Amino acid sequence: MKKNICIIVFFLISIFVSGCDLNVMEDAIDNGNNSKLKLVEYKTGFYDNYGGTLPAVIMKIKNISNETFSNDLSIKAVFIDNKKGVEIGNKSEWFEPLDAGISRQIILYPLIIYSYSWAKIKNSNIICRIYQNNVLYTEIQIENNYLKSDKL
Repeated sequence: MKKNICIIVFFLISIFVSGCDLNVMEDAIDNGNNSKLKLVEYKTGFYDNYGGTLPAVIMKIKNISNETFSNDLSIKAVFIDNKKGVEIGNKSEWFEPLDAGISRQIILYPLIIYSYSWAKIKNSNIICRIYQNNVLYTEIQIENNYLKSDKL
């Protein structure tokens, strides 16, 4: 009986932990900029990359237009430390062709490498402003946890 309860508790905890940092967007974000993209899902946190631990947004976006994007689509992520009121870095992505109705996953992190310790991560207050073709698309709070993977 104790073994079964432990297994059930472990199962419930694993479901909660694995799902707590994944956000799903049902509708295209409309900020009045006639977006051709839908933010399908995303997760945030800190990711070990290139010898440093960086704030990151991993997201899946979908082309909801009737046309293929060429090189006319850019995404820019600006990471801001809200405690200090300072930009800590940014990254821009130009899209290779993305067919109508197709989704693509991207990871965004600042190009400046920081080494965040756990103490610094758990007390951080970082947001990411995401721009589509230089127009604000959305703003996302970075979760204070480690990302174990760069995949959704």
